[in-house]
Amino acid sequence: MNKKLVAVAVAGALAAPGIALAQSSVTISGVFKQSLQYYQIDNAAVGRLNNSQVRITDEASKIIFGIQEDLGRGLSAIAQLDIRFYPNTAVGNVPVNPLGSGNTWVGLKSSTLGTMTIGRHDLHYSKSTQDTVDMGGALQGSAVTIVDYGKNTSMYNVSRTQNSIKYTSPNLYGVTAIIAYSPGYNSTTAQGDMVCAGTAVAATACSTPVPPGTNNRKGSGWIINPEYAQSNFMVGWSYLNVKPDLLVQPTADATVVQNGGPGSYSANPNGGDKKSNQLYGYYKVGGFKIGGVYNDSQTKNSSTGAQILKRKAWAIPASYSWGPNHIAGHYAKAGNNTGPAGEESDTGANQQTIAYIHDLSKRTKVAVTYSRVNNQSKATYNPYTNTSFASADVGTQIGEKPKFLAFTVTHNF
Repeated sequence: MNKKLVAVAVAGALAAPGIALAQSSVTISGVFKQSLQYYQIDNAAVGRLNNSQVRITDEASKIIFGIQEDLGRGLSAIAQLDIRFYPNTAVGNVPVNPLGSGNTWVGLKSSTLGTMTIGRHDLHYSKSTQDTVDMGGALQGSAVTIVDYGKNTSMYNVSRTQNSIKYTSPNLYGVTAIIAYSPGYNSTTAQGDMVCAGTAVAATACSTPVPPGTNNRKGSGWIINPEYAQSNFMVGWSYLNVKPDLLVQPTADATVVQNGGPGSYSANPNGGDKKSNQLYGYYKVGGFKIGGVYNDSQTKNSSTGAQILKRKAWAIPASYSWGPNHIAGHYAKAGNNTGPAGEESDTGANQQTIAYIHDLSKRTKVAVTYSRVNNQSKATYNPYTNTSFASADVGTQIGEKPKFLAFTVTHNF
């Protein structure tokens, strides 16, 4: 629940007599969320020394500063600073995540024309699959684990999209739409760096860095996301089309891999042109809610257009609430991957998650979550954020079946 702190009005001669700053409002909100988990891997790969552990896991805790200034005539200036932090761990006493690593943006909001913001935004992923998490269950149990990944690699960006412009339309009889554009879709490799074995590293660790001005294509990303919602149901569609910058290496270097072939660079370590369609929705009756999501995604070689990876997945989330009690869960399934040589057998997986959540107050809740991922013999799906927000030595190997039981405490403010 947001709490308005104070309307900050500083008037007077700061730079010169008679000059005053306009009045703005600032709100602070956020969430502290932590889990105590028992994690175990069934069907452990040969050579794995540890197949179970007890761990404390962050659940995307954050502090949000919201700023709004009324400009008159239904127009407002808005901004948001979203700080992600790990309450349980740090590096050298410095929080792991940088300032503003969450949904951070600045823009304008019109009461009749909609909202335009520029910065970092959550887009496309996790549509209609996060009820268990949003209600208070463990983040690692999210259906994003299955729906938005293939070969344990994200089919597109499964986090905030940086360098993005987002327009949100006004609500017209239940219809809203998001249109987002990025001129450098999550490009994090700087000019002068290079990509060795598919990972952005310092130039000195490989060979000659990328010379400035060698882009032969300007990258971009588009996301179109209309929704129709009423009091008891919602349907939506999200479409993503991404083309990263294509950087050309002056001389062939077999150690450099981009889009599955040697001899070129990429500003996107994952490489490739990506397209994704996601259909989703839900229906509510009393305290019962059932939903569905279907995802069809593919990646193609940016240079040749040849298919790198194609995969389809779906999930059915459901929940039931009575008083301060909630039960939520889902079943999710990913089909086999299709690569350059055709369908790859035994590369699918499924996931089952169930959680009980209890509201201790309007802002504080506790939950118990059980989640299991069943990888086929050639699949490596890993619980969502497991290797980033959770702990080391938990990356899934081929054919393993990770599962966990988590006790979670959430406090919203």
